[in-house]
Amino acid sequence: MKKFVSLFLLSAILLASCQPEEEKIVAPVPDPAVKVFDLAENPSYLVNEVGTIKPSKEVELVAQASGIIEALNIELGDTVSLNETLAIIDFDEVNDSARLNYDNAQLQLANAQQTLDETEANAQSTVVQAEIRVQSLENMLKRLERNLTELKAQNDSTQTSLELQKNNAVQSAENTGITFDNLEDQFDQSYDDLLVNTENNLDNILFNLGSNFQSVEDIVNPNGVNSFNLDDMNKWLGATDSIQRSEVINDYLSYRNDVQNLVNKIDSMAPLTESEISESIQDIRALANDFRSFFGMVRVMVDNSIINADLTQATVDGYNAVLTGAEASILADVAQLNALSQSFSALDLNRVSQLSTNDNNRVISDNQVAAANNALLNFFNTSLAAEQDLEAQIEQAENDLRLAQADLESSRRNVTIQAGGKNLEIDIFGNQVKLAENALTNNEVTSSVRGVVSELNIDQGDYVSPGTVMGKVIQTEAVEVIFYLSKENADRLTLGQTFSFYDSAARDQEFEGKITKISPTVDAVTKKIMIEGEVDNDDLYLKPEMFVDIELDLSDAAFQSSKVYVPMNAIIFGQNEQYVYVIEDEMFVAPVDILKQLSGPWIDEADPFGLYDLADSALLLDSFNPSYQLQTKFAVKRPVEIGDTFDLWAEITDGLDDNEVLIVEGHRGLEDNQQVMVLNEQEAPSASSSN
Repeated sequence: MKKFVSLFLLSAILLASCQPEEEKIVAPVPDPAVKVFDLAENPSYLVNEVGTIKPSKEVELVAQASGIIEALNIELGDTVSLNETLAIIDFDEVNDSARLNYDNAQLQLANAQQTLDETEANAQSTVVQAEIRVQSLENMLKRLERNLTELKAQNDSTQTSLELQKNNAVQSAENTGITFDNLEDQFDQSYDDLLVNTENNLDNILFNLGSNFQSVEDIVNPNGVNSFNLDDMNKWLGATDSIQRSEVINDYLSYRNDVQNLVNKIDSMAPLTESEISESIQDIRALANDFRSFFGMVRVMVDNSIINADLTQATVDGYNAVLTGAEASILADVAQLNALSQSFSALDLNRVSQLSTNDNNRVISDNQVAAANNALLNFFNTSLAAEQDLEAQIEQAENDLRLAQADLESSRRNVTIQAGGKNLEIDIFGNQVKLAENALTNNEVTSSVRGVVSELNIDQGDYVSPGTVMGKVIQTEAVEVIFYLSKENADRLTLGQTFSFYDSAARDQEFEGKITKISPTVDAVTKKIMIEGEVDNDDLYLKPEMFVDIELDLSDAAFQSSKVYVPMNAIIFGQNEQYVYVIEDEMFVAPVDILKQLSGPWIDEADPFGLYDLADSALLLDSFNPSYQLQTKFAVKRPVEIGDTFDLWAEITDGLDDNEVLIVEGHRGLEDNQQVMVLNEQEAPSASSSN
């Protein structure tokens, strides 16, 4: 929202510019006056309490001798000096008795000292023996621990070596297994290759057999007759023996389809296994032999044809050449079949030999792995047993050492206890000697401090004995201040922290003390914590049991510098919100000639605080219209979020920055962006507490 300048001075300026010079200017109504607090300043928290003065020291006046108070030089309330003689005791009448007491005390002291020396000697002997025992056990324990360390190092080395042997054996076994698998794969591949090669060779051999049989068939049955008798046979086959001719024809008819039948059989089994290959080789070899026999019978008949002049010599030679070639081809096929059979046999033999060797190697490797495992297991058992034995010895040595150390400490304590008891006796007897000696020689009562006689229990002429409390002297050059605080405030104190206080009866002098003690417990009655402070009292103004008003500044402990705090009375609580007002400045310009018209007492009345002191304003020089730059202030509403509250203060968690100026008085009834007149820059309100 735009702020409209309604400052009464600006209103007056505008009125002056519109009225004739001779008319009196009427001053406008002043803006609401407010007081502010700069949030950049630190809030304060003061604690007020009532305390009591206590003396810093109180000593008793004790008689050292027996006798009659011959002279008493003090009265109650007197101030005494250090080592001042306060009373004199006349002990002439009891001198003999005191001498006897002194002699007895000396004798008892000497006896006690002798007993102490003997006791210390005996106890010290026990201590020395215990120390020797402890030292021996410590050396034994170190030796056992060193042996255990060396054993573990040796076992680690042995274990590493055995594990390496085991790993090598396992690797060897794995390599043997891999080699075995590779050999099997190689032999399987060799078998596969041999089977394929043999199958191809068998096909070729069958083809050759068929071709050779076809060549001979052209001799026997040149016309290709499927079924014929002896009469149909070539007339040149001049065998006169009809039986021989019949055998040739029967063999021919029997063999003419055997090749194709065998081919069909082999094709039906493809791909062939090793046993099928072997069977096929036998079948082909048998057929080849049959063909050779048949070819021989045909050769005989051809030769007989010459004898019978059935054929010419040239024809016979041609037939014989065909038969010779066929027979030679069959012989070659049979040789190839034999070679194939030998290849299978050689491969089987090689396979059995190599796999057997490798299997033996694998057994050897497995045995080596088992042996390495057994060696490692035996090592674990033996090394573990050895380590456990040493550890048990170490544990026993540690237990023995603890017992010996306990015995040593007990012996030393006994020395201390016995010596303490005897020393106590010696102190008692020594004190008795001193008292007896004082009873003989010390008849003056003096003060060990400078102070005031606060208590006097005897009069001149009274009888006293050693230890009689004749009175008390209190020291007040430095006094203590005792007061109580709530636990919350006590927790904010630190030892050495200073505080101020006044005499409750006359607040004309300020004193400063220092915290010396904070009680760790809460008083059962007041439920507060007792605080003790120390104060110098050179002029002895402060008297014991005097009441004082104490002021403690706990601001630093109560407020955190990183947070924003505002006085509770600055917050306005609405129905659905809580808010504060802050000051925002705005500048405006007033011409000099107009300001000159504003003369008269009303300006001082309307501006009693001199907010618009022209001497402090900025003069803007302009050749046509010189003017002053003036400042006005506005109250701006600011919704806030409240955190923790503390006495008169509240923490603001959202809505304010720590560099803003807060309105703390006159803000009730203001409106947002309303122009205001700031009366003063108020100091931070003080939160105070009396608990």
